[in-house]
Amino acid sequence: MLGGAVHDPRGIGTLTERERQVLALLGQGLANRVIARRLGIVERTAKAHVASIVEKLGVSSRLEAALMAHLHHELLCPRETVPTDTSPRANGRHLQRGC
Repeated sequence: MLGGAVHDPRGIGTLTERERQVLALLGQGLANRVIARRLGIVERTAKAHVASIVEKLGVSSRLEAALMAHLHHELLCPRETVPTDTSPRANGRHLQRGC
């Protein structure tokens, strides 16, 4: 069973901007190596960010942190939405800018 911390978004406010970026990518299920490549950092730094995120959020694993990112995505990526496809078939699909 998941801990209560996963459902408590308060810890997200304690994260740095870079930690928020890492958490958003973690929420997509990406490995440290891929997160590092996407952010232009070394894998060891990505791993350190993940460890810091787990501690700050009060969760016990990167999986719980990823679940938290998924559950509270709107807090990580509050930016306005922009259309991904403006064709009539698009049906209003949108993509979060930066996340």
